[in-house]
Amino acid sequence: VEYGEEPGEVEGEDVMIAPERILYRESKVAASIYRPSSNITPQRLDCVKILYIPTTYVGSQIYGPFCAYPDSVYSEWHSAISRVLPSVRFKAHPKSRGHLKLPGREDKRWLEDCIEEYDVLILDYMATSTVLAMLTDKPVIFFDIGLRRLTKDFMNTLKERCHYIRIDINGNLDQQAQEGIASFSLSTCCWS
Repeated sequence: VEYGEEPGEVEGEDVMIAPERILYRESKVAASIYRPSSNITPQRLDCVKILYIPTTYVGSQIYGPFCAYPDSVYSEWHSAISRVLPSVRFKAHPKSRGHLKLPGREDKRWLEDCIEEYDVLILDYMATSTVLAMLTDKPVIFFDIGLRRLTKDFMNTLKERCHYIRIDINGNLDQQAQEGIASFSLSTCCWS
C-alpha cells in the first residue's frame, strides 16, 4: 500500500519480492498537516513551545531487536531530555502499555489535534508520528537512539528534513542531550 497518487511506471525499486498489485490511497490527516517549505530553520528553544513525540513504553511486551528498549532505559532517556529542556512537553502515546509515566508535562491529545500548536518537534523513533512531523513546516530534531533500522535512502531523507543526532543509549545521556540541543540551536542549516 502506497500513499499519494499513482506515479505510473516506477523503475529502480529495490524490493525482494515484486508486488502483484500496488494499491494507492490518500491520507486526509497527512494532507491536513502538510505544509511544504524549503526554508525550515533552527529556533531558539528558550522561547518556543516544544513537543517531544516518543513511542510507547512496552512493559514486558518487548518484541524483536531494534524495536524497543526496556521501559527503565527509555524512561531514563526521557528524564535526561526533561532535565536539559525543562519546558518540553511529552506527547503521551495512546497505546502505551508500560506503567511508567513520562517526566514533566504531557499532552494527551491525538497528535493531529495538537501538532500545530508547537514550534519545534522532537522525535526518537520512526513511526507514523515521525512522518506527520516531517510533513509540517516546523523544525524537527531527530535523536537516533538506536531503535529501528532505516534504509540508506530514507536516512538521507530524514537528514535533509530533520536535525539528526546520533545517541549512544549506554553513554552519558544528559551530556548527549545537552550537546544535541546545543548543536540544533547553533546550526545554520536550512531543512526542506
